[in-house]
Amino acid sequence: MHKRLVVLKRTFYFFLFFLLSLFSSLPFFAYSQQNVLPFQPLEDVSSKQEQTTKPSETIAPQNLEEDFSLPFTQYPFLSNFIKTIVPGNIKLDDITLNSIHEYQLNNGIKNFTTVACFLVNESQKLIRSGEASEAVRLAKAAKKIAPDFPQPSWALAQAYGEENKLNFFRVIGEYLKGDLIAFKNFKTFALIAGNSYFIFFFAFFLTIIVFSFVLLIKHYNLLAKDSGDFFSQKTYAIPGYVWAGIVVTLPVILGIGPILIACYWLVILALYASKKEKQAIFSIALLLVLSPLAFETAASMVLINQEGLLDSLYKANYEDWSQETEKELEAYLKTQPLDLDVIFTLGLIKKKWGSLEEAKRYYMTFLESNPSSGVGINNLSNVYFAQGKLEQAEAAYKTALSIINNKASFHYNLYRTYLELYKFLEAQKREELFIARRLDPQLIDYHLKKIYSPTTYNRIIIDETISFKEFWNRAFQNSEEKKIVVYSLWPLFFKGIPYAYGIFFFILLSLFIFVLLFHQEVGKNLSTRCHQCGRPMKRRRLLSKGGMVSEFCSHCVNIYIQELKRDANVNGRMIEEVEKHQRRQTLVWKLLTFGLPGSGQLWLGFTGIGILYVFIFFCFIVKILFWNGFMKDPFLLNYSGSLLKIIFFALLFLLFYFFVKNKSYQKKELSNKNFMQTMEDFRMRSQKQKDQTEEQETSNNIKKENPWP
Repeated sequence: MHKRLVVLKRTFYFFLFFLLSLFSSLPFFAYSQQNVLPFQPLEDVSSKQEQTTKPSETIAPQNLEEDFSLPFTQYPFLSNFIKTIVPGNIKLDDITLNSIHEYQLNNGIKNFTTVACFLVNESQKLIRSGEASEAVRLAKAAKKIAPDFPQPSWALAQAYGEENKLNFFRVIGEYLKGDLIAFKNFKTFALIAGNSYFIFFFAFFLTIIVFSFVLLIKHYNLLAKDSGDFFSQKTYAIPGYVWAGIVVTLPVILGIGPILIACYWLVILALYASKKEKQAIFSIALLLVLSPLAFETAASMVLINQEGLLDSLYKANYEDWSQETEKELEAYLKTQPLDLDVIFTLGLIKKKWGSLEEAKRYYMTFLESNPSSGVGINNLSNVYFAQGKLEQAEAAYKTALSIINNKASFHYNLYRTYLELYKFLEAQKREELFIARRLDPQLIDYHLKKIYSPTTYNRIIIDETISFKEFWNRAFQNSEEKKIVVYSLWPLFFKGIPYAYGIFFFILLSLFIFVLLFHQEVGKNLSTRCHQCGRPMKRRRLLSKGGMVSEFCSHCVNIYIQELKRDANVNGRMIEEVEKHQRRQTLVWKLLTFGLPGSGQLWLGFTGIGILYVFIFFCFIVKILFWNGFMKDPFLLNYSGSLLKIIFFALLFLLFYFFVKNKSYQKKELSNKNFMQTMEDFRMRSQKQKDQTEEQETSNNIKKENPWP
């Protein structure tokens, strides 16, 4: 029962620090002062009025001017509001903000992130100028305009804090809402996942280097002893420490990668390692087999957060897209005409903008290659609905439901079609609205209460988008860009081995280590050390009496166990040597414990927990070195000056540091107890063997004196 509690306790600590390390990579309530609205000298908006006609007109605010000649055609969504939201001429009253939101919904934009980013920055400016209430109002507007975007929630939390510093729970609650949204938002989650992955990625490799270095310090004298014995057969006057130094620095001289140097050290030192250390070395070798896959994942994480096709697809499906985005997708489709995600997305764009025949053409092309796609059929049905072809829409919705029956949007769209066809009895009989609400009550209630409008088809029916799963699948596909990133990262760690042969090298390394560690004949002629004085001694020459193998040299056995009476000067020198060795060992342990949390446990032989602590420690260090993350926030909202974040991170690090230090002291006490117990056990075994020997000698003497029975 006690062991089970200990295991549960350790598991709890592991997940606690693991999650906190991951949490530390969140781009907390962070904002840039850069202008988030792209100003580029493009054509006059007025010249594009006919091309940007939408399926429904938005009621513009009364204070808007009619002359939209400012250079802002890249984002046509803002053309109707450019005079009121351009910096320098800001008029963000509730009428304007509500009109922007209505305009957004009429055009089927889920998250108007361009405007939301602008409002977040304006909210930050108001906080600095002391207008907390206005900051709250703009942050709420940003949250309304981009409900699936986490930054407005973080901005609102900060504004609440400035408005009322005692309203602690309201602030924390809003921050947590933002964090929850961040994990549901593909772009933000990809940023968090990418930065977290690189924290763990570098921490893992640094942990391997530290583990190999600690083993090198721990077993270097044994390596020196055996190196001197081996090379002294052919050379003279060169001590073993010099030969060991040459053996250790050889890969450094050859200029191979740092991880390969660590692997080289681990292979050599595995011959002297304890059983747990050998198990850890073998586990590391097995994990390194996955190195090529780890580097491919790292490359994917980098590319996910770069501007490119994936970014354009996401904008068109979940945010506001620009005319440039549409042109990029059309240009890409000319080179890759069978890319179904691009075809699907272009159909979605055309439908939302009112180009229904073009939308129909794209969806028909999509379904030619993927005829069983319920999502594609649903969106084609939406085009029929927008064109007024309600009978065709009804039939298509039913086809989509026959393929996927658990999509709330399919049932809801069919329900709306019944109402438009005045089939009220059939709608009541089939209970499509009831089924839709049961399948996804949040979606249906949000659509009915906040989106629905009978005058705009983009607000009557629900369009399906590319799922996050499909985005992740696309992000991890092989590509030339991915290969370039992998080939640039690989030499930083594994210089000396081509990437193409990496997996085969580590498979062979794992097999070699397995044979090296678990073959009984290997290492018989190598050295080990006395647990008491640290003196190297050959394993084959270990003190052996009746099958009992000692963990102490003969000198320490005579002094500390058998307590033989010898010359006082000799014993004094031996005791002084032992005490000097123990002080040196303790000093090294303290330096490791205070300088590199977790390495103290490695020095004492508690390998598994030591590696875990070192890994978590490097998670903190890498986070500090790359405070704003490895990859740029696509929303330009990262900001390193948050005092709350710095304080939280510092407290978390100090908590971890002192926790590991105390654990190291506990392990030291346990190690001393184990050592004393080992010595006592050996003393008892030695005494028992001595008694048995004396009994045997007595018995033999009796037999000699009385040879006849």
